[in-house]
Amino acid sequence: LDMLDKIHAGHQGIRKCRERARESVWWPGLSKQIEDMVTTCPTCCKHRKNHAEPMIPTPLPERPWQKVATDLFYHNGKTYITVVDYYSRFFEIAPLKSTTTENTINHLKSFFCRHGIPEIIVSDNGPQFAAATFSKFAEEWGFTHLTSSPRYPQSNGEVERAVKTAKTLIIKSEDPYLALLTYRSTPLENGYTPAELLMGRKLRSTLPLAPEKLIPKLPDFEQLRKTESAYKQRQAENYNKRHRASVLPDLNPGDKVWIPDKSSPAVVIQKSPQPRSYVVKTEQSLLRRNRRHLVPNPKEEIEETVTSSPTGNDHRNKDTGTPQDINTPCSVVKTRSGRTVVPPTRLDL
Repeated sequence: LDMLDKIHAGHQGIRKCRERARESVWWPGLSKQIEDMVTTCPTCCKHRKNHAEPMIPTPLPERPWQKVATDLFYHNGKTYITVVDYYSRFFEIAPLKSTTTENTINHLKSFFCRHGIPEIIVSDNGPQFAAATFSKFAEEWGFTHLTSSPRYPQSNGEVERAVKTAKTLIIKSEDPYLALLTYRSTPLENGYTPAELLMGRKLRSTLPLAPEKLIPKLPDFEQLRKTESAYKQRQAENYNKRHRASVLPDLNPGDKVWIPDKSSPAVVIQKSPQPRSYVVKTEQSLLRRNRRHLVPNPKEEIEETVTSSPTGNDHRNKDTGTPQDINTPCSVVKTRSGRTVVPPTRLDL
């Protein structure tokens, strides 16, 4: 163990530690031992960042204003609320005099009385949406309220994109309402404007437009669904390639993890209904986090396994840190894939 600790001095990664060991020492199974040591190092776990996971494209709803997302954002000392439709990308925006739950609900009611009550509303875990008053509002008005993973705005990407667009319109335009009209009357990647997808008609703006184009006309839903599916698939492929995304292993109840944003250890309680979301327990409370924010920390489990070993022997030379009795049955050497290496039986001649 002393030699492994020297190899891992500076807490470098697996590849660097292997390069460091290659310069001086070697014994059977060293590469796997270095991998286990770096993976289970408590210090490395506290500073490890999980890689990105593949993007989950949001399926297109069956109809307009069926599923919407809402969020609050701040700009130039003012607070705004926005609601965006997943189907049409049509979003409403309004300034807030106060950020109380009651004021937030009143603005949502004003949006819903114009476009109807959606079936699903997605939001973050802000105090306005986590209050009991908002739950009562959802029950009375008959919609399902879903929340994204805390500290992970990417899981509510539709409204984050709408917020970015709204901020750009406010910053660049002298008349934000005219800029908002321009956005709503500009075709999207699928060839339709947000107003067409939501209301089935084009909006008259400052640009000249033939009167016959203002006649209401429903879009081709089948073609729209195919175009949207292909567009989102390209988005996912580009994201996965750019971020080298790969699936993180699932966590099971009882697994020990480290929460970087809280700088606290935790234990997995259960998997949340939302994708890649888990409920974990810290010393203070229960939290919900995305899988990307949970770093497995199995060091304590490994130490307990070693301590509870029937022999309690480490099979190492305490002076050199190298293994003793390599060919004895008690020593277990495994390959990277986990296969146990069985040493050949030799005659003692």
